[in-house]
Amino acid sequence: MAKVERKPRIAILGSGSVGGFLATIFYNYGYNVCCIGSNKSINDINQNGITLNSKKFGRLHAKPDVSINLNHKVDLLFITVKSPFLNDAIKYVINSNQEIKAIIPLLNGIEHIDYLRRKLGNNLIVGMITGQFIRENHTYLKHTTSHVKIDLASADLSFVQLSKAAKIISNTGIDVKIHETETNVVWEKLVKLNALACTTVASMKSLGSIRLDKFWKKKLKEIIKEGASVAKADGANIIENNIIQDIQQLPAELSTSLQRDIQKGVPSEFDSIIGAVIRKGEYHNIECKIMKDLYHKIKYRYKLS
Repeated sequence: MAKVERKPRIAILGSGSVGGFLATIFYNYGYNVCCIGSNKSINDINQNGITLNSKKFGRLHAKPDVSINLNHKVDLLFITVKSPFLNDAIKYVINSNQEIKAIIPLLNGIEHIDYLRRKLGNNLIVGMITGQFIRENHTYLKHTTSHVKIDLASADLSFVQLSKAAKIISNTGIDVKIHETETNVVWEKLVKLNALACTTVASMKSLGSIRLDKFWKKKLKEIIKEGASVAKADGANIIENNIIQDIQQLPAELSTSLQRDIQKGVPSEFDSIIGAVIRKGEYHNIECKIMKDLYHKIKYRYKLS
């Protein structure tokens, strides 16, 4: 009798824009998917499912399993909540006795990695996702870029284990790149995201408007340079011109999730993105003058804690 291959079991903690996107893609590929979260979020998904409009994958609908906690063993646990909600969210999985083969946090920033290892153990794969994902409501999402990529590295797991996790993801059509070090995974995105977040929030302009504005275009390049200096001091292999070229390829209408959150007045990743880069700079005795100036102006203008 032929051996029946078991479908991967995926759990997703946080069903916002990124978590909802992944749940929908994995579900439509045929994986066993469970979304973990608050009563409100899981009730909405249980009732309506998740609908995704994606430039890459088209219009998809998913009806994943839902639970308020992790109640079965999984191959991959994705953590996709934003940093202000992380401490409360991991309570849904921290007391679980279920086996988790690998945990992949996809949070922006850098300071969550050590925190998650302390709380959840040493089976972490550090991940970063690239693409623009917008949640219109709890069960309707938009993926507005024609690409999506996940970068992975792990100091905990073997290359074989890491490759198995990467294959589970890439089978669905998501681009995956494995890196040699976690530092490169984090900083390759963080240098770019930090520069975009600083300038889009401080100016409240789209990326296209920033490119056309002499003042803000200069600020963007200066913050890329400052961020790259911090990244290099932290051990990352970052090339500034590559970051600039990547940003040039992004659509003119692009805004950042930080920008949208601050406009809405909801908890944001302001400190875990910009604040974290500044703190790393201070640790390495690197003065991020332009970045700090915008950080304090944004904090004062929008009364951020």
